[in-house]
Formats: sequence, structure tokens, C-alpha cells
Amino acid sequence: MNLRCRLSKGQVDRAITNPPYTRGADTQHLEQLVRGALEIPFVAVLNVTALAAEDRYRRVWARTGLFRVAHTVTRPRFSDKGGSRDVIAVQALPGFFGTWAGEHWPGAWQ
Repeated sequence: MNLRCRLSKGQVDRAITNPPYTRGADTQHLEQLVRGALEIPFVAVLNVTALAAEDRYRRVWARTGLFRVAHTVTRPRFSDKGGSRDVIAVQALPGFFGTWAGEHWPGAWQ
């Protein structure tokens, strides 16, 4: 998969995303938001494993600040085949590399 972002800094000031989780597509999507000219704040619904792994850290989280992480207590089901993974919602801010806030969302997506 070759994702190309044709936007440049100044055209958009934030993004909201729910990228596909299969075969590393989530990392590829997030990487487009944090590198090059775009570097914008974003909110994403991700598989909980999106915070793990050295490669993902190097490609995504080392380039932007993880500001807030919300752990869902129940999983969303966007289709009959959905809801098979535990998900988190993250807020990332370029340039923020402090301690991120964690929270739980009981009853989210019910």
C-alpha cells in the first residue's frame, strides 16, 4: 500500500481517523499524519496494540506527542464483523512530548 498525502501544512489544521488495522495499515496511515509537511494534531481510533512495538514507535510516536489515550471498556461494532479487537482513542499533538493523560470510557459505543 502506498499512501500519498497531497496536503501541505496550512491546508488542514487537524485530522480525525479510524484507519484499517490489517497488515500494518494503521501505522502507514498514522505515519502520513506525522511526517513531512503535514505534521498536524490528530485524533484516532486504534487497535490497543498501536502503542506497542519498536518499529511503530520509531515511525509514529517518536515523531509526534501522545497527549491523551482513552481506553474503551466496551468495543465498538461498526458492522456484523466488527468489534473483534480492543480499541483506544488517542489524541496526538506535534511538539508535545510530556506525560500523556490516560482515561477509561465505560459505556462508550453502547
